[in-house]
Amino acid sequence: MGKYRWIYIGAALAAAAGYIATDKKQMLVLLVFLVVMFCVSVVFWLFTWKRISYELEVEDVSIKGRDISVKIVLHDSGFLPIGSILMDTEYENFIFSDIQRQTIILKPGGSRRLEYLLPYRSQNCGKTSVRIKRVRIYDLLGIVYHSDKKQKEKEIIIYPDVKNLEIKKVNISNSKNSGEAYDETHKGQDVSEVFDMRDYQQGDSVKSIHWKLSSKLDKLIIREFGNPINYHTALYYDTEIEEGTAKEGMRDLQNGILQMTASMSRSLIQSGFTHHMISFEDLKEMEKLVEDNTSYLQVLAEMMCRKIVGTREQYLAQMDLLLQEKRFTNIIMVCGKLDMSNIHQLSRRAGLTVVYINGNNEDSVEKGENFTIISVPIGKLDKNIQMIEF
Repeated sequence: MGKYRWIYIGAALAAAAGYIATDKKQMLVLLVFLVVMFCVSVVFWLFTWKRISYELEVEDVSIKGRDISVKIVLHDSGFLPIGSILMDTEYENFIFSDIQRQTIILKPGGSRRLEYLLPYRSQNCGKTSVRIKRVRIYDLLGIVYHSDKKQKEKEIIIYPDVKNLEIKKVNISNSKNSGEAYDETHKGQDVSEVFDMRDYQQGDSVKSIHWKLSSKLDKLIIREFGNPINYHTALYYDTEIEEGTAKEGMRDLQNGILQMTASMSRSLIQSGFTHHMISFEDLKEMEKLVEDNTSYLQVLAEMMCRKIVGTREQYLAQMDLLLQEKRFTNIIMVCGKLDMSNIHQLSRRAGLTVVYINGNNEDSVEKGENFTIISVPIGKLDKNIQMIEF
């Protein structure tokens, strides 16, 4: 908009110079007209800009890759026309520390309440702050403006597009071992031990339905299975990416890791497998027990608010902490980089399943001593993977 100011000033100076040089009345009339128009525009602006207010409305949650409804509601309580309104907007993704900026131009009409929908599609999942950083309200000629730096901000949680996975447990038997003790406070996945009975809820696995009891009571009843104290599964995600990966490719892979982790956790719950979600924040281990859909949603929301670790040293320190763990008999690790040294060390402590998200179109399964590496190309994450065994 600033260019109009210089064009107008240039036109006024040219009219003044033309009048001085030629003494023609037409030039004087043009100069007077330009000055009067400027004065009228400024008077309108002085009576109007204080009566302009605006609101920012954003939906609470969305899914990565979908259009997000960002609405700006403009209120004009004045009665005189106003010029254009420029807004500097900003979208900051919390977990990736990425910022996208956009400047939009609003053209107020005759209505006292106007709504504007901004086109925005997030390329990353995670908590995102949507801000109006600065607003400039111009006069009709676009020459003078009032700058309002009172920031307005809304937050939205952008979740990954969670997929359905078929989960198969192959590393333990489903029968109760001799002398095995069970947790009396948390359910688990041992089908030989019933922890509790309850009514069916949406999202429960069909495999958990007690069909005989359901037919007698004329309603669906779910069996919640026992949780052996000496058996625990950890689901850990590592967002370190292979060196040399371009930033755009790195972000795609990291989003894929988050998507696969969320899909694994939900599919484990739907298949009746309780597990512990392991992550790190400031080199402090964060552990959450995921035992039902409610706890899964809580953990997923926390994942979307946890910053991605950015340095190699921090990743190594995280791995050292994870290697010290001796409580888990099975570890599922979702990662974007294969570090065979860490894989061999982890597999000595527990049965290890590595889900390797890669950008090399590598689709394979590699088995080693007490570990399995499942390579999944980033391009196949939008399709349902048939089977994940751990």
